[in-house]
Amino acid sequence: MELASTRRETIINYVLVIESLTERERTGKDLFDDILARRALQHNYGCGYAYAASKMDFLQALQEVYFHVIHNGMIPLLHIEAHGNENGLKLADNSFISWNEIGYHLRNINVALKNNLILVLGACYGLHISSQIIPIFPAPFRVVVGPYEEVSKEAVQTGFEAFYEKFVNRECVDTLNEMIASLNEGFYPAFHFIDSEVMFESSWDFYCKELSTREAINDAVDFMVINGNLLPEVDPSILKETFARGFLGNQEGKGDLFNHFMMKSLGSP
Repeated sequence: MELASTRRETIINYVLVIESLTERERTGKDLFDDILARRALQHNYGCGYAYAASKMDFLQALQEVYFHVIHNGMIPLLHIEAHGNENGLKLADNSFISWNEIGYHLRNINVALKNNLILVLGACYGLHISSQIIPIFPAPFRVVVGPYEEVSKEAVQTGFEAFYEKFVNRECVDTLNEMIASLNEGFYPAFHFIDSEVMFESSWDFYCKELSTREAINDAVDFMVINGNLLPEVDPSILKETFARGFLGNQEGKGDLFNHFMMKSLGSP
C-alpha cells in the first residue's frame, strides 16, 4: 500500500494502533475493530492493536515494533491514541512519557526503516513531537499527522474513521493532503501533517540563529548534558565539533547534516 507524502511515496504493509486510554475512552480500539481489522484482508495489509496501560507497556510496544521492522520486514503506519500536552503523553495509569523519550524510540525505528515511518497521533498537542526534529540527529519519522492543540473526542473518533476509510480505499487516495482534508471535514481544521524534510529547513534556520558562535554551541551541548537530553551514545565533544562544522560552516556542512538527518547513507531515496 502506497501513501504519498509531500515529497515521495512510502510503502506501508502494516497498521498498528497503540492505545493508552481508560476503558470507557478507547477510541483506538473502536477504530481498529470498525475500520482497520474489518478491511485488512480485503485490502491486503496487516494490522494490529496493542493496549499500553503503563509507560513500561508503551515502551515495550515500541520495542516490539522495532523488532518486527528488523526481523519481519514490517513497514508500519504507527497510530498512537492517548492524552497529550505540549511535553508528552499521559498514559492510562496516569504515568507520563516525554516527547524526548518517545522521540528516542521512534528514531531507532525510523533508522531501521531507512526514513519510512509514518506516525499518526490521536492525542491533543500531538504535533509537539516535532520538537524531536533536531538537525544533528536522524529524523524520528518521515511524516507525522496530529493536532497542535486540544481536540475533542468526537473530532478524533469521527475524523480518523474518515481518514482510514480513505487510507484503506487506496485507489481513492492521491495524496496525504486528501486524507487530512477528510480527517478535518465537519470540524475546525485541527489536524495537520509535518514532513520531516520540510521541518529540517525551518529548524535549521532556528538553530543557525541560536548557535551562531562556538560559545553558544558549547553552552547548548553542555545544557543538553546537564538536563539529560543527550542520547547516551553521543560523545559531547564530538557533538560540539559536528554542530560547529554544520552551523558555522558552509552549505557543504549543512548538506552533510541533512544527509545524516534524512538517512541518505542508509539508502533512503
